[in-house]
Amino acid sequence: METKNMQDNFIKQDIPQMHFFSWQKNTDLILKSAIMLKECSILNLSNKKILITGISGSLGKGLLKRLKAKEIRGLSRSEIGQNGLKREYPEVKFILGDIRDYRTVRDAMRGVDIVIHAAAFKYLDVAELQARECVLTNIVGTLNVIDACK
Repeated sequence: METKNMQDNFIKQDIPQMHFFSWQKNTDLILKSAIMLKECSILNLSNKKILITGISGSLGKGLLKRLKAKEIRGLSRSEIGQNGLKREYPEVKFILGDIRDYRTVRDAMRGVDIVIHAAAFKYLDVAELQARECVLTNIVGTLNVIDACK
């Protein structure tokens, strides 16, 4: 138990101003995110520049509907997903790229005030069948986002 606390403290010291949440299951996280989105009608951040990773996914799309900001950028690797959203949200700057590439993430983040990291393999059956891709996206990609925030 003491080792876990030491690891948590190290991580929290290494990454200041970040909030850490832990839920027991991925499905709990998705469910709680969906509930928070449903309860939040529109979040006005009119003086902020925001980057949403995974913007063409379900959580990214839900955030787009509810955020008003000075600038919204969206990063995802889905060209088809972005094309559909471009027609609906012409004011959003869509960036085609992968969070597994640090330079892409770093460049997308330049000048941004807030990053909402929503890119992930969320379905366990897909993650089990494509474990390497899941690790690259969920772990390496998340580390890229954290490193680019520093």
